[in-house]
Amino acid sequence: MGDVSLRRLVDVVSSAADHALTLWAGGRTQVRQWEKVPGHPVCEADLEVNGMLRAALTELAPDAGWLSEETADSNHRLGADRVWVVDPIDGTRDYLR
Repeated sequence: MGDVSLRRLVDVVSSAADHALTLWAGGRTQVRQWEKVPGHPVCEADLEVNGMLRAALTELAPDAGWLSEETADSNHRLGADRVWVVDPIDGTRDYLR
């Protein structure tokens, strides 16, 4: 992983997961939700966790590219030696249930 500390990476991901669980609030999500396209839900938690991860992972590896389900893609990542590939909440439909 080059100069990225595995411990710091685990801390970043754990913090994002903790935040998603806090928003989930014991089984009854309190976040606004909508569909990107019919049948494909997205919610505020997706966007908040995406933002947290992007900020923290960019701090860990400023030279890395970024590809996320919740962010518009750009060609910048194509020239990067390292790329973060992120799905902030894998299984949004189940998260919302």
